[in-house]
Amino acid sequence: MIINVIDNFLPQEVFSKIQDEMLSGDFPWYTNDLKVSNNGSESLLNFQLTHTLYLEYQPRSNHINLIRPIIDRIGPTAILRIKANLTTVTQDIFEYGLHVDGPKFAGYTGIYYINSNNGYTLFENGQKIESIANRFVEFDATIKHTGTSSTDTKFRCVLNFNYYKE
Repeated sequence: MIINVIDNFLPQEVFSKIQDEMLSGDFPWYTNDLKVSNNGSESLLNFQLTHTLYLEYQPRSNHINLIRPIIDRIGPTAILRIKANLTTVTQDIFEYGLHVDGPKFAGYTGIYYINSNNGYTLFENGQKIESIANRFVEFDATIKHTGTSSTDTKFRCVLNFNYYKE
């Protein structure tokens, strides 16, 4: 199982622009009643705020140009989905449930961390990747993974990419 972790993925000034806009009070977030639908959890914590930037090979948001530097650095041949996820602080770390982003998707999944916090991404082999701002993690889309909440910041914010590349 290969999981690539790249710290300082973008130059600081480019990253700061993305972070400042996404964490501002002007960025539109939408409720999503279930963060992970197949985990069997009816917990009140199993929700998130989302913003779909790209879906089914097409831009779906006016904010797509904000993250163009990330797309350019990844270099995908096709993009299935890009979604921003924001989870709120919890008293204890909550793991949302192992999953793959699409059961028939055989490309790559990438996670770009917008803010640093004590949340993490957990993989089916037990490996944990800490939420460090401006970090990008790339892995085969068939690998089960889960995100978590955080307890040391008001929210945990990531961008989730599903794509193909050569």
